[in-house]
Amino acid sequence: MFVSVDSETEWCEAEGRQRLTTLSYGREDGTSESFIGHDSREAYRWLMERLCGVYTDAAGKQWRPAPVAFHFNHDTAVLCNDIDPADLMLIRKVQHKIETSLCGADHSAGSPCEYDTRQDEDGNPTSGTLHRYHPDDCQAVVTDGMLSDVVAWHRPSHLAIAGSAGQGLYLEYRPNGDRFEGWKRLVIRDTGRSFHGGLESVIDRWNPDLSETQRERIAWGKRQREVGFAGATEADIAAYSEAECVAHARVCRQLIDSIGTAAHVRIRPSQLAGSGSVAAAVLRHYGAPKRTDTHEDTEADTLARMTYYGGLIEAPVVGLLSEDVEGEDINSAYPSKMIHIPCMRAGHGEWKTSRRDVPADLIGHALVTWDVSRSGTTGGRATSPSPPVRNPDSSE
Repeated sequence: MFVSVDSETEWCEAEGRQRLTTLSYGREDGTSESFIGHDSREAYRWLMERLCGVYTDAAGKQWRPAPVAFHFNHDTAVLCNDIDPADLMLIRKVQHKIETSLCGADHSAGSPCEYDTRQDEDGNPTSGTLHRYHPDDCQAVVTDGMLSDVVAWHRPSHLAIAGSAGQGLYLEYRPNGDRFEGWKRLVIRDTGRSFHGGLESVIDRWNPDLSETQRERIAWGKRQREVGFAGATEADIAAYSEAECVAHARVCRQLIDSIGTAAHVRIRPSQLAGSGSVAAAVLRHYGAPKRTDTHEDTEADTLARMTYYGGLIEAPVVGLLSEDVEGEDINSAYPSKMIHIPCMRAGHGEWKTSRRDVPADLIGHALVTWDVSRSGTTGGRATSPSPPVRNPDSSE
């Protein structure tokens, strides 16, 4: 069962930072609850008590919660505001294979780390070692370590944290640090990239089943956001946030059901990390073949990698404009075509490769140079810029 998590914050002039006001969750079945207070560490411990383990609904049916959030970067940052980097140390995640070397020595006096001296035959460092007590390494795990095998453990709160922008937040409650007794885990997946637009527009477009009270709370929140919730009580803000959480949980279910109906693919909640993850799941489901790399690159392989750069974004008008400009990008353009590829499940069909002669003047590679040191026009029209290329060392 999807359960959506959201927090609301306010600017604290005395502390010079954003601080938590409410932390809320809402499930698909309409149940919801909020923590009201400023201590985000206490709030997330409260959240783990309620979302870890099996949930039993009003009918007595048991569900495993699938925690999600909508663009959770700011919420994670506010949690980290309540954490002193000096109180962090790196520990291993529970139930995760060891991939990273951890150095537990104190190098504050400037003594070198023996692991950092290992190099490959070209003289490049190979250890990938992190230092357990170094603030920079701890901060790197907090901000971009969700998929790694280590977490930054906060000694006072016993919370172990690892996040990644656009992916979500990984939390463990570890009362004994390196030891695993009494541990709990909560993984909040960020589904913001799976939808187009902000949450309010997503709710309007998908129109999930909501009560009249929930719709009124969301409409009230839209109006209040324009004035920064001026004069609103924390209880009112929490009620608005809970209604949005219920709506978000339900549109996540609608999205999974829509993919199943259109592409006949069962998407797990953990795969709603963006259009790319959904496309990857569809390709795996239908057994789409992958290009097999040769052991020794040919000249054609090298030229192909250099000339293929990705999608080209063109500006229809270049120069100074006297009016507002609105940029528009197509979200999930490729996944929208995935539903038309052949079904590759057992007995349904198979891929066949055919060879045909292609006229030599229709396809190929050209080695060219481009002089961009001068600007000019030809026939009254601006000349085209040089096409982007990727060099053999992957630089652009």
